[in-house]
Amino acid sequence: KHTVSLRKGKKVSDVFLKTYGSKAGSSAQDQPGDEELPTVHIFSVASGHAYERLVGVMLTSVRKHTKCKVHVWMLDQFLSPSFKNVQIPALSKSLNFEYHFVSYKWPSWLMEEDGEQI
Repeated sequence: KHTVSLRKGKKVSDVFLKTYGSKAGSSAQDQPGDEELPTVHIFSVASGHAYERLVGVMLTSVRKHTKCKVHVWMLDQFLSPSFKNVQIPALSKSLNFEYHFVSYKWPSWLMEEDGEQI
């Protein structure tokens, strides 16, 4: 359960508008005072061209519905070279978000999955 405390004279709608924008579907452009907004962190694992396309759709939707800064973290071991080197930089520029690629190494003490489902 989350509780929101408001200062005297503030309304819940003021907090909502500051975080999510003036109306649903409004464009999320940098506005004066954006340094006060929180950053939305998105972690994505996209394995294949279909999922890479869906990441683009998801990021477009996120930018459309929030004024907050967006930072995307992507597991780079499964991304195609074209998505990693061309599409993400272009999306980042057009949708105004930051991104980083991260790697993951399976821990040696943890048994690897053998592909059989029980």
